[in-house]
Amino acid sequence: MECLGIYLYGLTRSSLMPPLDGQGVDERFALERHDVQDVSAVVSRVTLEEFCGSSAEQRLQDLSWVAPRACRHEEVLRQVMRYAPVLPARFGTLFSSWPALERLLADHQETIVQFLERVSGREEWGVRGRLDRTLARTSLDSPAPGDSGEPLETVSAGRRYLHEKRRQACDRRDLSSWVRQVLSESATRLKAYAPDFCERRTVSAVGAGKEVIANWAFLLPSGAVPGFQEEVARLNADQGPRGLYFEITGPWPPFSFSPSFPVQKCGSASEPGN
Repeated sequence: MECLGIYLYGLTRSSLMPPLDGQGVDERFALERHDVQDVSAVVSRVTLEEFCGSSAEQRLQDLSWVAPRACRHEEVLRQVMRYAPVLPARFGTLFSSWPALERLLADHQETIVQFLERVSGREEWGVRGRLDRTLARTSLDSPAPGDSGEPLETVSAGRRYLHEKRRQACDRRDLSSWVRQVLSESATRLKAYAPDFCERRTVSAVGAGKEVIANWAFLLPSGAVPGFQEEVARLNADQGPRGLYFEITGPWPPFSFSPSFPVQKCGSASEPGN
Protein backbone atom coordinates (compact mmCIF):
# COMPACT_ATOMS: atom_id res chain seq x y z
CA MET A 1 0.00 0.00 0.00
CA GLU A 2 1.48 3.35 -1.07
CA CYS A 3 1.88 6.12 1.46
CA LEU A 4 0.48 9.46 0.29
CA GLY A 5 1.72 12.90 1.20
CA ILE A 6 0.56 16.45 0.49
CA TYR A 7 2.46 18.42 -2.12
CA LEU A 8 2.29 22.21 -1.72
CA TYR A 9 2.44 24.56 -4.74
CA GLY A 10 1.75 27.82 -2.99
CA LEU A 11 -0.46 29.89 -0.70
CA THR A 12 -3.07 32.41 -1.78
CA ARG A 13 -6.23 34.25 -0.67
CA SER A 14 -9.09 31.80 -0.50
CA SER A 15 -11.68 34.53 -1.08
CA LEU A 16 -10.20 35.27 -4.53
CA MET A 17 -9.68 31.75 -5.86
CA PRO A 18 -12.20 29.96 -8.08
CA PRO A 19 -12.30 26.15 -8.15
CA LEU A 20 -9.04 24.63 -9.41
CA ASP A 21 -8.74 22.63 -12.61
CA GLY A 22 -6.26 19.97 -13.65
CA GLN A 23 -3.87 17.45 -12.19
CA GLY A 24 -0.88 17.88 -9.96
CA VAL A 25 2.73 16.80 -10.39
CA ASP A 26 1.42 13.23 -10.04
CA GLU A 27 -1.17 13.06 -12.81
CA ARG A 28 -3.25 10.52 -10.87
CA PHE A 29 -4.29 13.22 -8.38
CA ALA A 30 -6.21 16.43 -8.99
CA LEU A 31 -5.37 19.85 -7.61
CA GLU A 32 -7.06 20.73 -4.34
CA ARG A 33 -7.52 23.71 -2.04
CA HIS A 34 -7.14 23.52 1.70
CA ASP A 35 -8.35 26.65 3.49
CA VAL A 36 -7.43 27.97 6.90
CA GLN A 37 -9.22 31.27 7.55
CA ASP A 38 -8.55 33.43 4.46
CA VAL A 39 -5.43 31.56 3.36
CA SER A 40 -5.75 28.78 0.83
CA ALA A 41 -3.07 26.16 0.27
CA VAL A 42 -2.97 24.89 -3.32
CA VAL A 43 -2.01 21.22 -3.06
CA SER A 44 -2.28 17.76 -4.56
CA ARG A 45 -1.57 14.28 -3.28
CA VAL A 46 1.67 12.50 -4.16
CA THR A 47 3.31 9.21 -3.30
CA LEU A 48 5.86 10.00 -0.61
CA GLU A 49 8.29 7.36 -1.91
CA GLU A 50 8.66 9.39 -5.11
CA PHE A 51 10.16 12.30 -3.18
CA CYS A 52 11.59 10.66 -0.05
CA GLY A 53 14.32 8.14 0.62
CA SER A 54 17.47 6.97 -1.14
CA SER A 55 15.75 6.10 -4.41
CA ALA A 56 14.13 9.54 -4.46
CA GLU A 57 17.53 11.21 -4.12
CA GLN A 58 18.62 9.58 -7.37
CA ARG A 59 15.31 10.39 -9.04
CA LEU A 60 15.57 14.03 -8.08
CA GLN A 61 18.94 14.20 -9.88
CA ASP A 62 17.37 12.87 -13.07
CA LEU A 63 16.43 15.83 -15.27
CA SER A 64 14.07 13.72 -17.38
CA TRP A 65 12.04 12.98 -14.22
CA VAL A 66 12.30 16.40 -12.58
CA ALA A 67 11.70 18.64 -15.62
CA PRO A 68 8.07 17.76 -16.43
CA ARG A 69 7.10 17.89 -12.75
CA ALA A 70 8.88 21.21 -12.22
CA CYS A 71 7.09 22.58 -15.29
CA ARG A 72 3.76 21.40 -13.90
CA HIS A 73 4.59 23.05 -10.57
CA GLU A 74 5.17 26.35 -12.38
CA GLU A 75 2.01 25.94 -14.48
CA VAL A 76 -0.07 25.57 -11.32
CA LEU A 77 1.45 28.75 -9.85
CA ARG A 78 0.69 30.64 -13.06
CA GLN A 79 -2.90 29.38 -12.92
CA VAL A 80 -3.21 30.78 -9.40
CA MET A 81 -1.58 34.08 -10.40
CA ARG A 82 -4.32 34.69 -12.97
CA TYR A 83 -6.80 35.17 -10.11
CA ALA A 84 -4.93 36.07 -6.94
CA PRO A 85 -1.54 36.90 -5.40
CA VAL A 86 0.55 33.88 -4.46
CA LEU A 87 3.26 32.96 -2.01
CA PRO A 88 5.03 30.28 -4.06
CA ALA A 89 6.44 27.09 -2.56
CA ARG A 90 9.64 25.58 -3.86
CA PHE A 91 9.50 22.45 -5.96
CA GLY A 92 9.25 19.39 -3.73
CA THR A 93 7.63 20.99 -0.66
CA LEU A 94 5.81 18.14 1.14
CA PHE A 95 3.68 17.62 4.22
CA SER A 96 2.98 14.26 5.78
CA SER A 97 -0.54 15.15 6.94
CA TRP A 98 -3.27 17.79 6.86
CA PRO A 99 -2.64 18.78 10.51
CA ALA A 100 1.03 19.48 9.66
CA LEU A 101 -0.01 21.81 6.84
CA GLU A 102 -2.67 23.44 8.99
CA ARG A 103 -0.11 24.17 11.72
CA LEU A 104 2.05 26.03 9.19
CA LEU A 105 -0.89 28.12 8.03
CA ALA A 106 -2.08 28.86 11.55
CA ASP A 107 1.38 29.68 12.96
CA HIS A 108 2.26 32.08 10.12
CA GLN A 109 -1.17 33.40 9.16
CA GLU A 110 -0.29 37.06 9.72
CA THR A 111 3.00 36.88 7.80
CA ILE A 112 1.33 35.06 4.91
CA VAL A 113 -1.55 37.54 4.67
CA GLN A 114 0.82 40.53 4.83
CA PHE A 115 2.94 39.08 2.05
CA LEU A 116 -0.08 38.39 -0.16
CA GLU A 117 -1.21 41.99 0.34
CA ARG A 118 2.29 43.21 -0.53
CA VAL A 119 2.44 41.34 -3.85
CA SER A 120 -1.17 41.92 -4.88
CA GLY A 121 -1.16 43.46 -8.37
CA ARG A 122 2.59 43.01 -8.68
CA GLU A 123 4.85 40.67 -10.66
CA GLU A 124 8.43 39.55 -10.30
CA TRP A 125 10.67 40.33 -13.26
CA GLY A 126 14.29 39.31 -13.61
CA VAL A 127 17.15 41.24 -15.21
CA ARG A 128 20.55 39.72 -15.94
CA GLY A 129 23.55 41.81 -16.89
CA ARG A 130 25.92 40.14 -19.36
CA LEU A 131 29.38 41.48 -20.12
CA ASP A 132 31.49 40.95 -23.20
CA ARG A 133 34.87 41.71 -21.66
CA THR A 134 36.72 41.88 -24.97
CA LEU A 135 34.31 44.45 -26.39
CA ALA A 136 34.24 46.37 -23.11
CA ARG A 137 38.04 46.60 -22.91
CA THR A 138 38.20 47.74 -26.52
CA SER A 139 35.60 50.43 -25.92
CA LEU A 140 37.46 51.80 -22.89
CA ASP A 141 40.76 52.02 -24.81
CA SER A 142 42.62 53.57 -21.86
CA PRO A 143 46.38 54.19 -22.05
CA ALA A 144 48.54 52.90 -19.21
CA PRO A 145 49.33 55.49 -16.53
CA GLY A 146 52.75 56.98 -17.05
CA ASP A 147 52.86 55.95 -20.69
CA SER A 148 55.28 58.30 -22.39
CA GLY A 149 53.98 57.54 -25.87
CA GLU A 150 57.44 56.30 -26.88
CA PRO A 151 57.20 53.69 -29.71
CA LEU A 152 57.46 50.23 -28.17
CA GLU A 153 59.80 48.96 -30.87
CA THR A 154 62.45 51.45 -29.71
CA VAL A 155 62.54 50.32 -26.07
CA SER A 156 64.11 47.29 -24.43
CA ALA A 157 62.37 43.96 -23.95
CA GLY A 158 62.30 44.57 -20.20
CA ARG A 159 60.60 47.93 -20.55
CA ARG A 160 58.13 46.46 -23.04
CA TYR A 161 57.30 43.74 -20.50
CA LEU A 162 56.72 46.31 -17.73
CA HIS A 163 54.66 48.46 -20.09
CA GLU A 164 52.41 45.50 -20.94
CA LYS A 165 51.96 44.59 -17.27
CA ARG A 166 51.02 48.19 -16.45
CA ARG A 167 48.60 48.30 -19.36
CA GLN A 168 46.91 45.06 -18.30
CA ALA A 169 46.61 46.23 -14.69
CA CYS A 170 45.15 49.52 -15.84
CA ASP A 171 42.69 47.74 -18.13
CA ARG A 172 41.49 45.55 -15.27
CA ARG A 173 41.09 48.50 -12.90
CA ASP A 174 39.35 50.65 -15.48
CA LEU A 175 37.02 47.86 -16.54
CA SER A 176 36.13 46.91 -12.97
CA SER A 177 35.47 50.54 -12.04
CA TRP A 178 33.38 51.12 -15.17
CA VAL A 179 31.30 47.98 -14.55
CA ARG A 180 30.58 48.95 -10.93
CA GLN A 181 29.54 52.46 -11.95
CA VAL A 182 27.32 51.37 -14.84
CA LEU A 183 25.62 48.60 -12.81
CA SER A 184 24.92 51.01 -9.95
CA GLU A 185 23.47 53.64 -12.29
CA SER A 186 21.44 51.05 -14.21
CA ALA A 187 19.98 49.51 -11.05
CA THR A 188 18.98 52.98 -9.82
CA ARG A 189 17.17 53.72 -13.09
CA LEU A 190 15.28 50.42 -12.97
CA LYS A 191 14.41 50.64 -9.27
CA ALA A 192 12.43 53.79 -10.06
CA TYR A 193 9.77 51.47 -11.52
CA ALA A 194 9.72 48.91 -8.69
CA PRO A 195 8.80 49.18 -5.00
CA ASP A 196 10.97 46.15 -4.23
CA PHE A 197 14.36 45.04 -5.58
CA CYS A 198 16.88 42.38 -4.64
CA GLU A 199 20.20 41.11 -5.93
CA ARG A 200 20.34 37.38 -6.57
CA ARG A 201 23.32 35.09 -6.78
CA THR A 202 25.07 35.16 -10.13
CA VAL A 203 25.85 31.81 -11.69
CA SER A 204 29.25 31.50 -13.36
CA ALA A 205 27.97 31.01 -16.86
CA VAL A 206 28.93 32.43 -20.22
CA GLY A 207 26.53 32.56 -23.12
CA ALA A 208 27.37 33.91 -26.58
CA GLY A 209 30.68 35.19 -25.16
CA LYS A 210 28.94 37.21 -22.44
CA GLU A 211 29.59 36.62 -18.74
CA VAL A 212 26.73 37.05 -16.25
CA ILE A 213 27.80 39.82 -13.86
CA ALA A 214 24.43 40.88 -12.39
CA ASN A 215 21.27 39.00 -11.49
CA TRP A 216 18.47 41.24 -10.23
CA ALA A 217 14.84 40.73 -9.29
CA PHE A 218 12.22 43.50 -9.31
CA LEU A 219 8.70 43.38 -7.91
CA LEU A 220 6.77 45.50 -10.38
CA PRO A 221 3.21 46.82 -10.33
CA SER A 222 1.56 45.41 -13.44
CA GLY A 223 1.06 48.90 -14.88
CA ALA A 224 4.79 49.68 -14.60
CA VAL A 225 5.91 46.77 -16.78
CA PRO A 226 5.83 48.58 -20.18
CA GLY A 227 7.90 51.50 -18.87
CA PHE A 228 10.32 49.10 -17.18
CA GLN A 229 10.80 47.18 -20.43
CA GLU A 230 11.42 50.44 -22.30
CA GLU A 231 14.01 51.46 -19.70
CA VAL A 232 15.86 48.15 -20.16
CA ALA A 233 15.83 48.80 -23.92
CA ARG A 234 17.33 52.27 -23.34
CA LEU A 235 20.05 50.80 -21.15
CA ASN A 236 20.93 48.32 -23.87
CA ALA A 237 21.05 51.09 -26.46
CA ASP A 238 23.45 53.00 -24.21
CA GLN A 239 25.66 50.17 -22.99
CA GLY A 240 25.26 47.38 -25.55
CA PRO A 241 27.87 48.88 -27.93
CA ARG A 242 30.27 48.96 -24.96
CA GLY A 243 29.84 45.27 -24.19
CA LEU A 244 27.21 45.33 -21.43
CA TYR A 245 23.75 43.95 -22.23
CA PHE A 246 20.70 43.42 -20.02
CA GLU A 247 18.31 40.47 -20.45
CA ILE A 248 14.79 40.73 -19.04
CA THR A 249 12.64 37.73 -18.06
CA GLY A 250 9.23 37.35 -16.50
CA PRO A 251 6.72 37.57 -15.12
CA TRP A 252 7.53 35.02 -12.42
CA PRO A 253 5.92 34.00 -9.14
CA PRO A 254 7.51 36.21 -6.46
CA PHE A 255 10.05 33.65 -5.24
CA SER A 256 12.77 36.24 -4.66
CA PHE A 257 10.64 38.22 -2.20
CA SER A 258 8.87 35.41 -0.35
CA PRO A 259 9.31 34.77 3.37
CA SER A 260 10.52 31.32 4.38
CA PHE A 261 9.04 29.13 7.08
CA PRO A 262 10.50 26.06 8.79
CA VAL A 263 9.11 22.93 7.16
CA GLN A 264 10.11 19.37 7.94
CA LYS A 265 12.04 18.25 4.91
CA CYS A 266 11.72 14.92 3.18
CA GLY A 267 14.41 13.93 0.69
CA SER A 268 15.12 17.21 -1.12
CA ALA A 269 11.82 18.76 -0.15
CA SER A 270 12.14 22.48 0.40
CA GLU A 271 10.25 25.29 2.08
CA PRO A 272 7.57 27.72 1.01
CA GLY A 273 9.27 30.85 -0.25
CA ASN A 274 13.05 31.22 -0.17
